[in-house]
Amino acid sequence: MKLSCFCAITSVALTSTTTAQGWSDQERKELQQRLAPLLADSKPDIRLIGCLGYIGDELLVPKLIELLGHEELSIREFSATALGRIGNPRALPLLEHLAETDPHQYENGRYGVREAAIEAIEKIRQEKDGHSASPLVPAELPPLE
Repeated sequence: MKLSCFCAITSVALTSTTTAQGWSDQERKELQQRLAPLLADSKPDIRLIGCLGYIGDELLVPKLIELLGHEELSIREFSATALGRIGNPRALPLLEHLAETDPHQYENGRYGVREAAIEAIEKIRQEKDGHSASPLVPAELPPLE
């Protein structure tokens, strides 16, 4: 069941350049009802989280914001990326916190949660302001306390 949901969501999300913008309220509600049980899992699949950013449905933003606090780094990273794609400014305070304090950052060629949060913040601000944002975090961050 989960695999079919992932496949269907991915195909819908990736074939539409406008994502969920053209969907009716009923279509959004049906999708949210189908995804809610999968997102309620204690460890939601990162493929599902990634698809949510492409779908772009504002109704799913609260759950994605909640997932920014998940203990698993890949879930935090994918949630930050999805929120950046959706572009909702409600996520900015938590994304800013992650960008400054998350212990997982770029290391050994691996993209980290901090970088995902910084990129998401930039995307949200670009969409909000209609132009490129300035760098958000200094090149060297202070050590975590």
